[in-house]
Parts: sequence; C-alpha cells; structure tokens
Amino acid sequence: MNKERERIADLAAALVQPGEALMIDSGATMLHSPGGSQRPPGISRSLPTASRQPSPSGPISIRVIFCPGTYDPAEGCVVGPDTVAFLDRFHANLAAISASGLTADGPTEVNSGAAAVKRAMLKRAAERILLIDHAKFDRPNLEIVCPLADLHRLITDAPVPPALSIALRDAGTEVLN
Repeated sequence: MNKERERIADLAAALVQPGEALMIDSGATMLHSPGGSQRPPGISRSLPTASRQPSPSGPISIRVIFCPGTYDPAEGCVVGPDTVAFLDRFHANLAAISASGLTADGPTEVNSGAAAVKRAMLKRAAERILLIDHAKFDRPNLEIVCPLADLHRLITDAPVPPALSIALRDAGTEVLN
C-alpha cells in the first residue's frame, strides 16, 4: 500500500468504533484494525478484502461476510442483482466506498454494476464515506453513483481543488485529508 493510501486508511480507521458493523467496497483503501480485541462484522464484495488475513502491523481485522454475485476477475469483486439484494438484508454503521472518479455531481463509476452495488451499500449505512485519492478528482465517468449530499465524509490524500471543494461544502460533505 502506498503512503497516500495508508494515510486515507488511517483517517478512515479512526472513524470506526469497536463493535460497529462495516460495509467495505471493492477497490476502497483497506481499513486498518479499529483497535482492541473487537472484530467488528464487515460485509464486502471484494475477494481481496474477504481473504486478507490480519497481520501484527494492524491492517484489516474484521469478521467478513462475503456477498454473493457474479464474480468479476478483473476487479476481484462481485456485482449484479444478487449482490444488491443480499446487501438489502443488512444494516451497517459505516459504509466505505471507492469510486473511479469524483466530480461536483458526485462520485462516478466506469462500471454500472459496481455503481449499483455502491448505491446499495450507501442505502444500508448510517455513516457514508468515500475513500478516494487525488488522482480521481474532477474525473467524470459513465455513471454518477450518488449526489455529494448523500456522502457524510470524503477521505482523501491531498487538498481538494477549489471548485470541487465548494461543491462538497455546499453539499454538507466533510473533507478529511
């Protein structure tokens, strides 16, 4: 994991309280252990997330529930109606999603199936967070995942460009970097 993604993960991990249920998207920077001996439940569609073993340095330490669906080997995750329907059975304290890009309209995604799963995760979570690195700022893609106002926080590795920063402020989305 590069330094930028480690910083994003550290900021995200600080938001997780022991015992909270998490939804972790594919491609999202890995959340580090929330601390203590608690192993909060996590729901993920990402095979690398589900199969990652905790290490002494403290990356992810959660009990993972893996979503069903159509496996996309290029992305290492599942998508499709089975994934979306499965997520509707759960509630999470926090959903951490990633995106292919971020514009003033909201996070954007290249893959429509992935966008649908991200929407399902956001719908079922009390706290909605976008983890994204600066290279994806002002990068439109095929589909808008949600409006900025649907995100409580944006966690990133660099200052947000001025126009995007104004849009985030107007949407009420807190920025952490």
